[in-house]
Amino acid sequence: MAWYFISDNVNLSNDQEVNSNDTFVGKVKRGYRALQKALISFDDQLQSSLPISSRSELQKYQCATKSPWRHGVIYIEHPRCRQMLIPKKDYNNYILRDIIADIQNYITDHFAVSELVIGFVSSSKFSLSGDAVLGSGIKVPVKSVNSNATFDCELSQTYMCRLLDTNRKKTKESHSYLWIDQFPDIISAVKHGTNKYESIQETSLFLVANGLGLLSGKKEKKVQLYISYRTKSNAK
Repeated sequence: MAWYFISDNVNLSNDQEVNSNDTFVGKVKRGYRALQKALISFDDQLQSSLPISSRSELQKYQCATKSPWRHGVIYIEHPRCRQMLIPKKDYNNYILRDIIADIQNYITDHFAVSELVIGFVSSSKFSLSGDAVLGSGIKVPVKSVNSNATFDCELSQTYMCRLLDTNRKKTKESHSYLWIDQFPDIISAVKHGTNKYESIQETSLFLVANGLGLLSGKKEKKVQLYISYRTKSNAK
């Protein structure tokens, strides 16, 4: 999973102008201490990142968040799509939502569901150097979003989706599933036409800490997802 930055010589004039308060320079103007800390951190990250040195090289990539390319920003390669780069500050949020969306698409591409709930199980052990990811913030008891739940756990409200009464798709969408292979039980349930499904699935992810390194010294972090669906044929 490579890290990148856009060299200063690359002309970004064709991209949308960025508010100076949102840029790296704008942020470090808030004070000398913030400037010193940011410069040291950013310099360390640059030394471990690969330069994108030309406009033609940059055109090989897409920014996952659809935001304009910026100088002074570290980008991280999407772990499942090498042509997609994610701004470092958005990486954790993007990946966690991407996984939920992928599972949701897979299930709803095959079934019309009366109810679908997908969410990361909230854990006090899961935090990233003070960042609120899954260990803090609003926690939702699973039985408050799924009255038929057989598990007793809490979900992170930030990273949760709930769909009700979706229509059967006339044709399957041509989604390119990036994460579903990490959840073979869901694949099996869908392939066998299982009308009612509930489980907590564990998977491993690389998520980025505040500093340069990844969680747990570049080790993958295990996270849990709660997944439950009922198809319309099993709505009662």
